[in-house]
Amino acid sequence: MRTDPSLHYLDNAATTMVDPAVAEVIHDAMLRHWANPSSLYPPGAESEAALNHARAALARTIGCKSREFYFTSCGSEGNNLALLDRATILVACMMVNNETGARCDVEKLARETKALNSRTMVHVDGVQAWMRLPVRLEGSGIDSFTVSGHKIHAPKGVGGLYLSDRLVQSFQPPYLGGEQERGLRPGTENLPYALGLEAAARKLAPDLAGRASHIRALNQRLRAGLAAFPTVEINSPADAVPEILNFSENKVKSETMLAWLAEAKIYVSSASACGRGEPSHTLEAMGRPAKAVDTAIRVSFCAGNTEEDVDAFLERFEAGMKQLQGI
Repeated sequence: MRTDPSLHYLDNAATTMVDPAVAEVIHDAMLRHWANPSSLYPPGAESEAALNHARAALARTIGCKSREFYFTSCGSEGNNLALLDRATILVACMMVNNETGARCDVEKLARETKALNSRTMVHVDGVQAWMRLPVRLEGSGIDSFTVSGHKIHAPKGVGGLYLSDRLVQSFQPPYLGGEQERGLRPGTENLPYALGLEAAARKLAPDLAGRASHIRALNQRLRAGLAAFPTVEINSPADAVPEILNFSENKVKSETMLAWLAEAKIYVSSASACGRGEPSHTLEAMGRPAKAVDTAIRVSFCAGNTEEDVDAFLERFEAGMKQLQGI
């Protein structure tokens, strides 16, 4: 996917590069499936069939019924749709934290929640977990679950929401319009992006374990390199997903170090991209001291990353630690 060999992109928790094969699927769909899936003539029926096929394939990746999978524009929209009813008795969590990679045992959470109150809705943000961890929602007790395309090498602007059949009757759509997505999300479906989302998931789904093994080796290589710096403290828990490693170097402000790394085309972040540079609320909630929060770095991998990416980061990071202290 990377066209510039001098670029080292290590911010995949913020977004991933679009897979050229996925982009090709989208381009082809724009030309072939031009008809509205709701239209009754043959080209419309062909578009509807393609949409239904993509929906069924995506539903299989999270272990739910096809009719329980709804296309959205992103994870945030899916979360807002699922959480719209303010009167709902609700438990909500991330399956994988986007800053530290910490995992939550969401099936255990759902079981224990339902045991206390079976009417409680359990919502899970699965954006950072999908295609990193196995997901099977049917029978799990989880009522809603969100995914996003741009975290798995599909474009920004497409995602999905699992909504359990048991919630559909009481669900109040926030928008007025047509009957698309079973009437829960009106508006003509973005078929090319839906097919792109399915193509990305289809490519990644068969080899979760193989990718995890490769990425875990990169994570361990980075941890070993960071161990040479006495002031570095790892913020990610030991059992975090290997795709995300968050640490504090406790010497140089994050924004200064990020700019230094970026000069060498090494791209990482200090926290969630959604935070727009604000201090990490996650690390603050973890009780990390102000200095650690102010010097935090998040490195996040994908399967396309290499040992060369890790080594380039460590080399530039070492130089920055020597030259930037006191700035």
